[in-house]
Amino acid sequence: MAIDDASVERVRRAADIVAVVGEYVQLKRRGQNYVGLCPFHEEKTPSFNVHATRQFYHCFGCGVGGDVFSFVMEQEKMDFLEAIRHLARKFNVEITETANGTGGRRREREDIYGILERAATLYQRLLTSSAGVKGRKFLERRGVSTEMEAAFGLGYAPPEWEFLAKRLAREGVRQELLVKAGLCSRGKSGRLYDRLRDRLVFPVRDPRGRVIGFGGRDLSDGEDVPKYINSPESPAYHKGSVLYGLDLARKGLRGTPALLVEGYLDVISLYSSGFTTAVAPLGTALTEEQAKLLGRFAADWGVVVLFDGDAAGRAAALRSLLHLVNTGLAVRVATPPPGRDPDDVIREDGPDALSSIIEGALEVEEFIVRTLVGRYNPADALDRGKLMTELAGHLLVLTGNVARDMLIDRFADKLGVSNRSLRNDLRRIVRQSRRPSVVSRGSVPAPVRPVTLTQSARLLLFFLFNDLERARRVVERIQPDDFPEPVRPVVRLAYEAVSKEGLADIGPAARMLESGAREAFFRAMEQDLDEDERERALVDCLTAFRRQSLEKELRRLKADMKEAYRQGDEERYRQLLNRINSLEIRDG
Repeated sequence: MAIDDASVERVRRAADIVAVVGEYVQLKRRGQNYVGLCPFHEEKTPSFNVHATRQFYHCFGCGVGGDVFSFVMEQEKMDFLEAIRHLARKFNVEITETANGTGGRRREREDIYGILERAATLYQRLLTSSAGVKGRKFLERRGVSTEMEAAFGLGYAPPEWEFLAKRLAREGVRQELLVKAGLCSRGKSGRLYDRLRDRLVFPVRDPRGRVIGFGGRDLSDGEDVPKYINSPESPAYHKGSVLYGLDLARKGLRGTPALLVEGYLDVISLYSSGFTTAVAPLGTALTEEQAKLLGRFAADWGVVVLFDGDAAGRAAALRSLLHLVNTGLAVRVATPPPGRDPDDVIREDGPDALSSIIEGALEVEEFIVRTLVGRYNPADALDRGKLMTELAGHLLVLTGNVARDMLIDRFADKLGVSNRSLRNDLRRIVRQSRRPSVVSRGSVPAPVRPVTLTQSARLLLFFLFNDLERARRVVERIQPDDFPEPVRPVVRLAYEAVSKEGLADIGPAARMLESGAREAFFRAMEQDLDEDERERALVDCLTAFRRQSLEKELRRLKADMKEAYRQGDEERYRQLLNRINSLEIRDG
C-alpha cells in the first residue's frame, strides 16, 4: 500500500503542528513559537518547542524533534502511513492510495472491517439477551463484570450453524466476503456455515481499535472440540502480528511496563483489577512480529512476561522473551506459583499478591539460568550436554552481543567454569550443528554519539532551511561535501530545494539523520537572528568555510606532493608545488 506524494503534501499543509501538539501538550506562546512540557520525557521546566512558521518541534531536554507526522508516530506509536491516514481523517484531507496498482484490495479490506464490526455487534447483543445466558454464567464464574464485558466487547455465538451467515446475508453481505472475513466456511455441498458456534466470543482489535478477527471459547463441553479457536488469516487479520488487548493497554504503556500474559481471560482479569497494560498473543508463542509491535508501545518502560507457573508456562515464557530481547526492550519475567495462572492469583489472593509477584520479576538472564538448570542436572554428563545444546540454541536466536555475553557470563558462574571454557564448548556445539557461530564475544554496541557542529556550520544550515535569499548564496559558494559528513544528507536535500527556488521542509529532512546528527540539526534550526545579524553572520561563515575548504585542499595537495617525491616523479612534484604556492598566495 502506498500514498502518493501529492496526498502527503496536502496532509502536511493542512495538519497544523501547533493544533496537533496542543491536543497532547499545554502550549504557551513565546514570540513566534510555542513552548510546553515535553510529552516524551519527565521534566518540570518547559524545554519542548513548537515552531509554528516552519512546522517542526524540538525538545532541548531529550533531543527529540520532527514534523507533525513524526510527532503523531511517536505519540500514537503509528508507522508513517498510519500517521498520514490519521491526520488526513482529522483534517478532512482526501488522500490517494494504491495497492499493487489498484485500490481494489483496500476497498475490499475496508468492507471486511465493516462486516467484522457488524458481527461483533451481533455477538454482543446475543450475550446480553436470553440466548446468551450460558455465556453470562461462564463469565460470572470467572469474575468478569458487565463493565468488563462492555469494555472488551465480549459476545456469544449461538449453537446454530447458520446464524451469522443468514443474518448478514439478509443485510446484503456477499457470501464470498463472509468467507474472506473468516466468519464463515463452506461445506462440501457449498453451503455456508458459521465458524463460531456455542462459544464465548472475544473480538480481536488492532491498536487503533478496529475489529479484525475473533477468538472463541467453547461452552459446549463437547468431546474432541478445541477449547479455543481463532479467526483464520484474512485481509484484515494476521494472527502472528497482533496482540489481544493492545488497543486498551496502549495509553497505560506511556508510564507503566507492559504485562505479557497467555490468554484472553488473563488480560481481562488483570485489566479489571487495575493492571491495565496486559496484552496476550493469540493462542501461540509470541512471534517476532508481535514482539516488534509491542516494542513500538513499550520502549520506555519495557515488559514483564507473566505466564502460568507450570512447566508449560515457563517454556512459553522462555520462547517469548528471546524475541522481546531482540527488539531492545527491557524484559523481566514474573512467574506465579506452580499450577496457577495470573487470573488464579487475583481471584484467590487478590491484586496485591499479583503485584508482589510482578515486583519480584527476574531479569532475563537469571530466568533462563534458573529454567535450564532446573530442567537439567549439570552434574550428570548427559544432562549437561542437553543443557549446553539448548543454551546454544537460545544464543543463536539472540541478535545482540550484549545479551549473549551476559547470558554466557551467568551460565559460566552457575556451572563453575571459566567464561572462555564455556564459550569454547558452545562454539563446538554450534559447529557440530553446522550453524554459524554467534557465541564469540562481540563488542558492546557503541552508544549514539552526539554530533558537534561548528558555529559556522550551524548558521549555514539555518540559512539553507530558513532564508532562501541567503541559501542561494550558500549554494553558489559552498559545496555539500564541505559540510560535516553526518549532516550531508540534509544539506544535499536543501541544495536540491534551493535549485528549484524553494526551501526544504525541516521535519522530513530530520528523519534522514541519525539521532546524534538530528539533535545537532534541530539546534541549528533554533537560532534566532535579526536581519543585520544574518548578513554579518553569512559573510563571516562563507569566509570561514572558504578558508576551511582551502586548508583541506592544501593538505591533500601536500600529501600528493610527498607521494610524487617518494616515487621520483619530478614533473608531477613541480606541478603540485606550483599549485600549492598559488593557493597559499591567494590565502595570504
